[in-house]
Amino acid sequence: MKKVTRFISLLLTTLILITFLNFQSHATDTKFNDVKTSDWFHLGVTILTQQGLIDGYPDGSFGPGQTITVGEFLTIVVRSYDR
Repeated sequence: MKKVTRFISLLLTTLILITFLNFQSHATDTKFNDVKTSDWFHLGVTILTQQGLIDGYPDGSFGPGQTITVGEFLTIVVRSYDR
């Protein structure tokens, strides 16, 4: 039983590390002037931008402190179905 527990622990740790390394490979700089690589939401914004689901604002900002509007939300939903 102890060997099975160790194997499962090792397997889960390996999967977590692989997932983490895969996400880190996507963590490039965003095109937004108000999103830093140290921000907790950086990875999500980067991936959604690369997938074409979000654009940000014309002035080059993302507005992480702003509330999303209904129109912006619907744009993301429509773009996700349009893929």
